[in-house]
Amino acid sequence: MGPWSGGLGTPALDHIPIQAQLSEEKRDGLMSRKLRECLLGTCHIQAQCWGYHDENTFSALKELEVDSLLYFRVSLSATDCYIVHEIYNGENAQDQFEYELEQALEAQYKYIVIEPTRIGDETARWITVGNCLHKTTVLAGTACLFTPLALPLDYSHYISLPAGVLSLACCTLYGISWQFDPCCKYQVEYDAYKLSRLPLHTLTSSTPVVLVRKDDLHRKRLHNTIALAALVYCVKKIYELYAV
Repeated sequence: MGPWSGGLGTPALDHIPIQAQLSEEKRDGLMSRKLRECLLGTCHIQAQCWGYHDENTFSALKELEVDSLLYFRVSLSATDCYIVHEIYNGENAQDQFEYELEQALEAQYKYIVIEPTRIGDETARWITVGNCLHKTTVLAGTACLFTPLALPLDYSHYISLPAGVLSLACCTLYGISWQFDPCCKYQVEYDAYKLSRLPLHTLTSSTPVVLVRKDDLHRKRLHNTIALAALVYCVKKIYELYAV
């Protein structure tokens, strides 16, 4: 039977008060996010199209909407998010901030919100430098390997060898300074939708730095492989130029 069971303009569910539907669904502790969103949207349509304009109905709708938002914020913050609050309790407050950040990085939280401006900016710059080294390793190594295919062999080594050395230098520096730093597994989060799911409304700072944990295994393998290939090419080319 279709959605209209009592003739044209008569909804099949109009005998069930919307507030009762909401209360029943709210009591269901296993309600998923999709079900909550579907219920909320359906109830709004029912309230608008079927003429339910009483105060209790819209109060229940608003309660469900707020409850849904808080549910996901609390769930996320309790399990996946750590906030380094900017609370100055003494002269060593900055050291306390750094200690909290280190503990959060080692605990491998999905999201880390850094409220203190100084340590947040320093962390963001550190991650940016690491990203720059990684990209330089990959791009310079790629140039080293593909330049001999695009230029004559007599001239290609003037570009490929410096590019290979640059790739090796960046890869080595990254390996020494960033390889085992837990901060290298995080990136600065800029996605507005993902940021809206975090409990940023509890912060006093309007510009916190938000870190998100990401798997860097594949990118490490990529730049290590390219740097190793560039090293092999450089050794071979230097041998051909000076040993023969």
